[in-house]
Amino acid sequence: SWNWWGNRPGTNGSARLFQITRDYLTGTKGLDNLIWVWNVQDNPAGGWSNYYPGNQYADVVSLDVWYKSHPSSADYQQMRNIAGTKPMAVGEIGKMPTAAMLQSQPQWAWFMMWSEHLRGNNTNAEIQAAYFHPRVLNQGEVNLP
Repeated sequence: SWNWWGNRPGTNGSARLFQITRDYLTGTKGLDNLIWVWNVQDNPAGGWSNYYPGNQYADVVSLDVWYKSHPSSADYQQMRNIAGTKPMAVGEIGKMPTAAMLQSQPQWAWFMMWSEHLRGNNTNAEIQAAYFHPRVLNQGEVNLP
């Protein structure tokens, strides 16, 4: 709720703002080369689907993880229920994903470490364990046709 658009569930809340923005940029401005990532913070109250703009508006769903170090299995399932067949990601995180998290929550397509938290919240061993995990691809390891 620290953003003016935050903590506004329902059809007239932040989901509607997302819809208006996408409709304007794709319909009015004709932008057709964007990937639309809907993001929600891991607020303890849950009910994250109440903020979702709808399947026709989001290409990817993502979760910011700030209330705890890693998404719980319940958090993961809540996001899976929202995402359906869409890719999902950890949009912001302050603690590097562990091998256990990557194994038990295999549908995360990517994670994004908040810059100042990389060294501030993680040891070198934790950083290396995450970036060298077999499920994690790094720069130069992705070849697209």
